[in-house]
Amino acid sequence: MKKLLIKIGIVCVAFVVLDLVVGSFLLNLLEKSPDGRYYKTRYSLEEAQEDIVILGSSRAEGNYSPAVMEESLGMEVWNAGRGGQGLPFWAAMNSGILARYTPDVVIINVENDFLKESVDDQSFERAAGILRPFYNRHNAVKNFVDMVSDKEKLLLKSNLYAFNSSFYYMLRPYLFEGIDGRVEDKGWKPLKGSLAGKDIPERVINEHDQEALDPEAIMMFENLVSELQNKGSKVVLTLSPDYNKKVVTTPTLEYLKSVEGVYVLDFSNDEYFTKNPEFYTDPIHLNKEGAMEYSRKLAQELKPILNGSKTKKNLAVWNEIR
Repeated sequence: MKKLLIKIGIVCVAFVVLDLVVGSFLLNLLEKSPDGRYYKTRYSLEEAQEDIVILGSSRAEGNYSPAVMEESLGMEVWNAGRGGQGLPFWAAMNSGILARYTPDVVIINVENDFLKESVDDQSFERAAGILRPFYNRHNAVKNFVDMVSDKEKLLLKSNLYAFNSSFYYMLRPYLFEGIDGRVEDKGWKPLKGSLAGKDIPERVINEHDQEALDPEAIMMFENLVSELQNKGSKVVLTLSPDYNKKVVTTPTLEYLKSVEGVYVLDFSNDEYFTKNPEFYTDPIHLNKEGAMEYSRKLAQELKPILNGSKTKKNLAVWNEIR
C-alpha cells in the first residue's frame, strides 16, 4: 500500500510539473503570437483602442476592411469578428473590451435570422474554447466561461485544460504566416475566389413566425446592446448582402425594428452586391474585392451617423440600402 501511495504521489507531482511547464510554454506562445486567432483575441481584450470596433462571425471577419473604412472616415477601426462564433462570443468579447475602454462606435454584423438560433451549450462551448486561455486575465472572460458549467472553476486550475482546444491554433501562426489574417489588416481576414460563371439559384426569404425567435438569444442580445449604450457607444447593426438572395422579412428583422436607440444599415437587398458574382467567394461571404467595395459603401452610410445628422429615435433608425 505504501509503495502504491508513493507511486500515486509521484504521478501527481509529475502531472503538476508537466501542467506548469506546458502552461508556461503555451502562455509564452500566446504572448508572442505573430498573428492568428489568439493574437487577435488578445489584442481585442488587452490592447485595442480604436474608435470603431466590429463584432460578429465570419461575415464580420471577412466583409469589413478597417483600412478602407479608416481612409474614408478618418477614424481608427478594429475588426474583432471571429468565424464560427455567435452571440455568446460577441457578448464575452464586448464585455471584455468595455471593461478597458469605450469605443465611439460598435458595429455588429447580424444575420437576418440570428435571433432564431438557439443559444445552446454548443455555442457557449465554441466560445469558451477560444476564451479559456484568457480566463485568469479578464473578469469578463471568467464570468462568461463560468456560465458554461459549474466545473469550469476547478478544471481551469489546469493549464492543460485551459489550452486543450488551442494547441494547433496556438502553433499555426508560427508555421503559416498570415493564414488567419495579417496583423496589418487589423482583424480583417480577406477571402479569395469568385462565383463568376457559377449558377446559383435565387433565394427569397419571407418569414413571419415571431414565435420562432429564441428568448435567450433575445435577452443576450439586449444585454449586449444595453451594455454598449450605458457606456455611451453608438450601436450600429449591419446586415451584409448575400449573392442572389432577396430578403422580404423575417421575425428577427421585425424584432430589430423595435430595438431602441440603435442604427440599422441593411444591405440585404442591395443589388449592386447581391447580383454581382465577382464580389463573392461563396453565396454568403464576400471576397477581398467585394469586401473592400462593401466597406467603402458602408463608410459612406456611417458618415451621417458619426456626424450626428442622422439622429436616434426611440426605435431603431433603419436604413435599407438598395
